[in-house]
Amino acid sequence: MSDDLCEQKIEDDKDMTNSYVVCCFGKFYRYKGCYFEFHRWVGPWPLKKDGDPKARAGRGFYKLYEEFAKLTDEQQESYQIDYESM
Repeated sequence: MSDDLCEQKIEDDKDMTNSYVVCCFGKFYRYKGCYFEFHRWVGPWPLKKDGDPKARAGRGFYKLYEEFAKLTDEQQESYQIDYESM
């Protein structure tokens, strides 16, 4: 990329300062009334009923997740949900 193009790209990006993109690649589950997502790199995180992440994950959540993690893959899969169904 030439220097002129780099400078133009920087100028173009200044308009994007308040823009963002959220990408989710985890799986979503509902287990014993608790919604959560799991990603193999970052692990589990509890979700609100509208699908937004909760601010924190307490001991109760991790105790529930520990129980969930002991299930077989097939059993875990039976609790998997689509994000749109939340």
